[in-house]
Amino acid sequence: MGDRNDIHCDKSVYLKKVSFQYKRMSNRINARLPKPLAEHVHRMVGKESLFETPSEYIRSLIRRDMESDSSEVYAKIIEGFEDIKGELFFESTGDWKKDKEIFKQKEANGWK
Repeated sequence: MGDRNDIHCDKSVYLKKVSFQYKRMSNRINARLPKPLAEHVHRMVGKESLFETPSEYIRSLIRRDMESDSSEVYAKIIEGFEDIKGELFFESTGDWKKDKEIFKQKEANGWK
């Protein structure tokens, strides 16, 4: 498999201090990357870039992904609850065009 490169990430979390020593919990993720992805990671890592190690870069990507996913999903859930609370919903007819007309009528009448 000459077109693949391995990337190893090590996530360490220091749990608590015990007798002046820290207990450490690590989760290791090993991923085999195709050459173009591995080359991109290598471009993002090093003295001239923002990240010193591939692990740093991968952790940053995961954090950014978690932040964007969770905040967007949370906002949509809250929006849905607010719609239910304000009785801004109707049962679908199963026909998109009819539902669109119902939506327009309800919107024009202020959903009351």
